[in-house]
Amino acid sequence: MRRFLCFAIFALLMTVPCNAPSAQMLQAIVGAQNAVTYTYVQSCGYQSSSGSTYTVACTFGQALGAGHLLYVCASTVTQSPFTSVTFSGETATFTPDITNVLASTTNNQYMSCWYVTSTNGGGSTITLTSTAYMGYPGITLDEWICAPGPCSFDKSDAGNVVISGLSETQVSNNITPSSNNELIIGSSAQCCAASQSYVVTSGSGFTLNATSSFPSASESQVQATKASIAAAFTSSQIPTYSSITHVAAFK
Repeated sequence: MRRFLCFAIFALLMTVPCNAPSAQMLQAIVGAQNAVTYTYVQSCGYQSSSGSTYTVACTFGQALGAGHLLYVCASTVTQSPFTSVTFSGETATFTPDITNVLASTTNNQYMSCWYVTSTNGGGSTITLTSTAYMGYPGITLDEWICAPGPCSFDKSDAGNVVISGLSETQVSNNITPSSNNELIIGSSAQCCAASQSYVVTSGSGFTLNATSSFPSASESQVQATKASIAAAFTSSQIPTYSSITHVAAFK
């Protein structure tokens, strides 16, 4: 009988372990493990002075790292839209975000954006090639580390179009990220700089990353709590013809 009681008590203790985590504790632990930390690495912006070219390239200060997020936006005016675009300098797949959003038929300004969720790295110059002529193409590129990675694309707007420089402030459509703690990247392409003193600043809560002289620009922020958000830029002058402003979210 004494031996039986010992085995019974032992079995009971084994079914109710001490300090067993509750369901809420397990959920918190899993959530912490899935939280992403975003580390900004570098940006690059370039504006071509050619009114008729098949390529536009930008050189980073250092080679791209491996397994990083790369976001690219480019614009062209007076010529054809981007056609059969290819990239060199990074061998991973460039996935289209928006394609040939048209700002104005007056000067044929188009904007397209792409992303790479996990770079192979090693290159420092990224070249965009289109099979149709581009006019004065501008390009911005942003590199980020997502830990644990890779990042994944969440959503973006369809490109908010501001025509004929209606305002010195350019604002995209709003998006609401799917989750808390997402990386928000805003991009803007404006046509055209009336003078070399043309300055672009980022919207509230954003940090300006890349700029070019036309100008094109990029900005970013990490949104701690998901909520409706739009990219915004302020220009020191009203764009002469048109502008496009775009926002995307990654998690």
